Amino acid sequence: MTDTFKHHLELLIACVIYGTVGIYMQQLEDMSIGSIIFYRIFFGLTALLFYLSITRNLGQLALKRKKKYLLLLGILYVLQMFSYYSAIR
Repeated sequence: MTDTFKHHLELLIACVIYGTVGIYMQQLEDMSIGSIIFYRIFFGLTALLFYLSITRNLGQLALKRKKKYLLLLGILYVLQMFSYYSAIR
């Protein structure tokens, strides 16, 4: 398997997974959009920390520079998720 094919396959799988969010949103009609976003970010962060602790790469999370840029990216990502979930609900 070439690197190009592998990257395209990973991108395709990520798009399919992200595209199925609407199906799961129907099951979560009782929850507010804020709660859904919180739990999505919380479980994603937990999985990331678990993976980095197993591979002993927790040092990669050290913020050395561009902290304001990273904070802005986080805020924009939450706004994007809020807009997306509001639109499909």
